[in-house]
Amino acid sequence: MTNTEANNPYGVPNSNPQNFQSAEVSTAVVEVLRRTKGWVFFLAILGYIGCGFMVLAALVMIAGMGFMNSQVESALPIGFGGLGLIYLVMAAFYIYPCIKLHKYAKAIKSLVQTQSSSDLEDALEHQRGFWKFMGVIALVITCIYAAIFVIAIIGGIGAATLAS
Repeated sequence: MTNTEANNPYGVPNSNPQNFQSAEVSTAVVEVLRRTKGWVFFLAILGYIGCGFMVLAALVMIAGMGFMNSQVESALPIGFGGLGLIYLVMAAFYIYPCIKLHKYAKAIKSLVQTQSSSDLEDALEHQRGFWKFMGVIALVITCIYAAIFVIAIIGGIGAATLAS
């Protein structure tokens, strides 16, 4: 594009998306996100603390499995060590949404300072990642519950037919 074409007020508008990267975000949008930043950061910190307690509990269970009485150990089908490993896996699953929330809060802080659309896009991308992960987890848990429900019904029917 020549210099005269770029300055032509009657020419075809430039649809280059890079022109919009430096656009400012409205004050109302920034204010709404600024008011949520504290709560998002608070929930991220609570999540980190919860993950820390889960890891601590897992380590105590794994380390304590050798000291437990065999009667107590036999009450759990997987034992305290297995339960500790489950806690470690759960902590690993919980840390990702905490990281996404923390990055979302940091992106909101940056947006408040710059009010640029690229910072808004960054914040919304972290929020999208958080909700996508939570949606997948909800779907997986729903499928697990449905499978447990079906297995329980089949087991109940099987137990009823054996009893009669």
